[in-house]
Amino acid sequence: MFAVESYAAVRRFVFVEGNSQREAAKVFGLSRETIAKMCRFSLPPGYTRSKPVAKPKLGLLLPVIDRILAEDYVAPVKQRHTAKRIFERLRDEHGYGGGYTVVKDYVRQSRVRSRETFVPLAHPPGHAQVDFGEAVGVIGGVRQKVHFFCMDLPQSDACFVKAYPAETTEAFLDGHVCAFAFFGGVPLSILYDNTRIAVAKICGDGKRERTQAFTGLVSHHLFADRFGRPGKGNDKGKVEGLVKYARSHFMVPTCYGFQDVVVKGFVDRVVILCGGEEIARHPRCYGEAMFVANPLHYLALIETKPGALDQAAALQDWTLPEDFQHLRHLLEVRMGNKGKREFIQVLRLLEAMPMEVVTFAVKEAIHIGAIGFDAVKQIALARIERRPARLDLEAYPHLPRMEVKTTRATDYASLLPGIAA
Repeated sequence: MFAVESYAAVRRFVFVEGNSQREAAKVFGLSRETIAKMCRFSLPPGYTRSKPVAKPKLGLLLPVIDRILAEDYVAPVKQRHTAKRIFERLRDEHGYGGGYTVVKDYVRQSRVRSRETFVPLAHPPGHAQVDFGEAVGVIGGVRQKVHFFCMDLPQSDACFVKAYPAETTEAFLDGHVCAFAFFGGVPLSILYDNTRIAVAKICGDGKRERTQAFTGLVSHHLFADRFGRPGKGNDKGKVEGLVKYARSHFMVPTCYGFQDVVVKGFVDRVVILCGGEEIARHPRCYGEAMFVANPLHYLALIETKPGALDQAAALQDWTLPEDFQHLRHLLEVRMGNKGKREFIQVLRLLEAMPMEVVTFAVKEAIHIGAIGFDAVKQIALARIERRPARLDLEAYPHLPRMEVKTTRATDYASLLPGIAA
C-alpha cells in the first residue's frame, strides 16, 4: 500500500499541474491502474475482500463448531472449549486435516457475533435494586465467608450494605428494614434477581409465584417488586457493580456491537463506519458526559429484552405521537407481555418507514379495532404502495387454508328419500 504522500504527489501532478495519467505512470514508475486509483481516492482506501475466504477443508465442519459453541453458551465457564480444544476435537473426532489458524479465526468471529449487547438504562428517582454478595472476612479471629445485603438507589448512587453470617430469609427481611431506616423511607419499586427467598416458582409469561415471607414484606411496606431475567445479573447492573461512571457515548446500531468501527469527528457531526459502510450519524455534542443515541438503533436489541423498554436511556427523550401510547395500552391489556413485544415490533417499522406513515397506520388500526403488529404493518404498506389493504392470505402462507368446493344442485338429491347419493 502506498503512503498518503504518494497519493498527494500523484494527484497534484495530474490535477494541479495538468498532466495526463499516462504521463504520471511514466514519471512515478507505477501502473496506469494504480494511477487511476490514486486519482479516484484522496487517501489510500484500504483493501476489502470481494467475497469471504473459502474454507474447503473446514466448510463441512462449521455446523459442528457452531454446535460446540452453542453448548458452551450454557455450560459452566471452566468447562467451555478453547479454540485449540475445538481444533483438537475436529482433528481427532472428525478427521479434520486443515490448519489451526482458520479454526481459531472462525471461533473468534462466532463468539463476537454471539456476544450479548446491552441497553443503557435511565433510572428515575425513588427506585432501588437489591442483591446479596459474598466476601471473606475475619470475625473473632476466624477467617470465614460472610454474606452481605446490598440495596442501591441507581438515580443517586446511594447504597446500603450490611453483612450477615448466612443468606437467609431472616437476613433478607432484616436487610430491607435496616436499609429503609438508613434511607429514611421506602422506594417506589425494588428490582431483584430470582432468589429463592423471594421467588417460589417462575411461571410462564414472566410471572412469578412469591414466597409467603416476601409477600408479607411487600404487603407491609407497599413497594412494587420487579424481577430481572433468570441468570442475567446485568438487568440490575447498578447494584451488581455499585460503581458510578460518566463518559461521552456515541452509539451505533446494536447489530454492530463488538465490531471494529471507524469514528470520524467533524465540527457539527460524528460519523461511524464499519467495513467502509456508514452505520450511524449523530450531531456533534460538546457537553461533558452527554449521552447521544438514535432510538432506532436500539429497537432490535430491546425486542429481545422487552423489560428494558421503559428504562432504555436512548428512548427517554424520544417523543412519539399519543396514538403510539394508546396502541401500547390496548396491546398490553389484550396480550400482556406479548403485547409489549408487539408494540416494539410496531416501533421497529420506523426503521424502514417514515414516521407519518407509521403514525397513520397506528391511528387507523385503532380506529378499525385491528389491534396488532400485523394489522399496523399491512396498513402502513398499503399507504406506501397507495392501494387498499389486502384482505387475502397470500402473505401468510403459514396459516391454514380452507377450501370449499362448489355445490351442484344434483348433490341435494341424496337428501330425498329413496334416492341414493
